Amino acid sequence: MAGIADLFPRSPLKGMIEHIDMVGQCVDTLETLFTALKAGKQAEVESLAITIQEKEEAADQLKKDLRKSVQKPLFLPVDKAELLSLLSAQDNIADVAQDIAQLFCLRKMTIPQDLMGEFIELEAAILNAARKAVETIRSLANLFEVGFKGPETEKVALILSQLEASEDDADKWGLSFTKHILAKEGEESPVSIMMWMRIIKVMGDLGNQSYKLAGRFKALVD
Repeated sequence: MAGIADLFPRSPLKGMIEHIDMVGQCVDTLETLFTALKAGKQAEVESLAITIQEKEEAADQLKKDLRKSVQKPLFLPVDKAELLSLLSAQDNIADVAQDIAQLFCLRKMTIPQDLMGEFIELEAAILNAARKAVETIRSLANLFEVGFKGPETEKVALILSQLEASEDDADKWGLSFTKHILAKEGEESPVSIMMWMRIIKVMGDLGNQSYKLAGRFKALVD
């Protein structure tokens, strides 16, 4: 049986999912970058940052193409303005992933060993929030097919709840890391502490942007 995206080939739903898949690739590559960072492999960190930039640029082109298609006369089961707001929220996740990667290329950063556990918790929280955001968008076509009823809507509600919990965890671990890196004023250089403050803020932004996407998603489907 044909799905909604097949019944309406000019619908942007396929493009929305293609775009979020590229955003998801940015997030996946960021996780690989974190692995290289923890292993002290700076050359690999910088190479992965380039990969993320390329994927972000691909996502940006998909966004521009989708915006053009939505401006044309077109049947849409949702408000165009809400759809475009959701698209911007999706794209912001890729943008922040690129920002994080670029910060780790400005200066070689070594995670203090006694803060490694907190960094790992923060990393896990922001990546999980971003992946839950990606998962919600991938459910769009199915939600339209079932008319926002039944098990599919319950599944999405659970994903959104998990996303919110991860964003809360990101705030908690970001604050903890910030507090403890500031306490290292006599051990770490001022530049290193300043960089870590910036990095932790931008890492937290990934969780925040994922949470904002969840808000745009709710506005679209309500």
